[in-house]
Amino acid sequence: HGQPVRSHPDQEREAIAEINRSLEEKVRQRTDALELLNEQLQQRHAQLQDARAQATTDALTGLGNHRAFQQIIRDAVKAGGDVGLAIIDIDNFKDVNDQRGHLVGDQVLRDFAAALRELGMADRAYRYGGDEFAIVLPGEGQTAAVASAEQIRIAVQQRLDGVGNVTVSVGAASYPETAD
Repeated sequence: HGQPVRSHPDQEREAIAEINRSLEEKVRQRTDALELLNEQLQQRHAQLQDARAQATTDALTGLGNHRAFQQIIRDAVKAGGDVGLAIIDIDNFKDVNDQRGHLVGDQVLRDFAAALRELGMADRAYRYGGDEFAIVLPGEGQTAAVASAEQIRIAVQQRLDGVGNVTVSVGAASYPETAD
């Protein structure tokens, strides 16, 4: 008889408190599990973003690659309006590689890309092929595309003058005015 007799409400409160403790533990466990899954999801998202960037970026220059160019030009044409395009070729680039080595050739390509970045064109510039680059010029008709192409040619040429005897050639066209 040393134990006090609990009343019915006290037993109910104790039962409810035990249920609450049990539920709080389950919520804590589920929260921990969700936090872990969220962290894993964020890591996978970052990996996917990195893979997408690698799939559309030229590793040497950091500019968009041929695949990215094809997509952006299709999108620009679908959007309608004028789309200018400048194609730039590093003249006699094979000779640079053959006579001065591929390390020098790679540096020429990186310097070329740096010149485009300095012009603020990195987001519109793509390495089209070995020593060929494409610059997409949204909203530019033929006259503006030719002027932009010449500005790019001069700026790139100035940047490459220190490399010695490296020149570039540029062509320009505009959709729909001169290209389809």
